[in-house]
Amino acid sequence: MHDMLLESNASGTLQVEKKLADLKMEIVALEKLNRFLERKVLEMTQIQESPSLWLKIEDRETIMGIVSSYADPQKKAILDAVTAKPMNILGIIERTNLPQTTAYRKINEMINGKLIKSTGLFLNKDNKRVHTYTSTIKYMRIYFEGNDILMFLVLDSGTVDFADKATPTPISEN
Repeated sequence: MHDMLLESNASGTLQVEKKLADLKMEIVALEKLNRFLERKVLEMTQIQESPSLWLKIEDRETIMGIVSSYADPQKKAILDAVTAKPMNILGIIERTNLPQTTAYRKINEMINGKLIKSTGLFLNKDNKRVHTYTSTIKYMRIYFEGNDILMFLVLDSGTVDFADKATPTPISEN
């Protein structure tokens, strides 16, 4: 009986060891996959011009304002439109298919939030002076560490709108 118990115990131990070995192999495979995916994401998000200094934004209210604007589908459509090239309000309305009052309201909110800026005035086909607008943010990276949120921005040339909330910081592209 004692021998049977030892044999049964040894058999159970072998099964547990085999399961542990299988589990370790799966963990190693998942770690390799994770490293591969991290490299692919890094490759896909590389910035061609590789700016040397990013503006570090630590003010939570500023970060949340920027993130919430990019999360708003209507504001995001406007940002996409004016990032491609400066546009006047009529061009933005045509490009985004937003109602005129909505477009004006969202554009004013983003001007106040320093996400878009006027690039100047020009004469339209009716010889009226109208503003054109462009995005102030060229590149953005967001990092989450525990409960902390860090944002790094590269602003469009000539933009200093976030200077009071930012610290110039070199970050690694690797």
